[in-house]
Amino acid sequence: MTMLVAVGATASATERPSPTFAADVLPALKAFCVDCHNAKLSEGKTRLDNLDPDLVKGPDAERWHHALNMINLGKMPPKDAEKVPEAQLVRMIDWIQAELAKAIKARQTTSRNVIRRLTRQQYTNTLQELLGLSINFG
Repeated sequence: MTMLVAVGATASATERPSPTFAADVLPALKAFCVDCHNAKLSEGKTRLDNLDPDLVKGPDAERWHHALNMINLGKMPPKDAEKVPEAQLVRMIDWIQAELAKAIKARQTTSRNVIRRLTRQQYTNTLQELLGLSINFG
């Protein structure tokens, strides 16, 4: 029983903490992305120098998602550009995916769409407009 506790402690001690924007993403963006995706030179009409790291409350979740798609499709970084070290790229991808998941969850819980029922008159008007018939459907 003592061995199990020791093995569990060793396994958790070797796990790396979750990636963070300041430690993992920002340095990679500055080193490998911002040279081509900034205010002066906006390759692919994409700026990465002004991305808001708060994907839940900030306005840039779609831009982060686009950046993640470009990385996953192998379009970024370009073949002629300096390659991001694999470990750094994985941490950056992990952070973006985790933050996108948080943003999706936050938006699902805060913006529930309520489907309203049509009145008989609204139902009749809708079907008359769609079908071009003057029949009372209600």
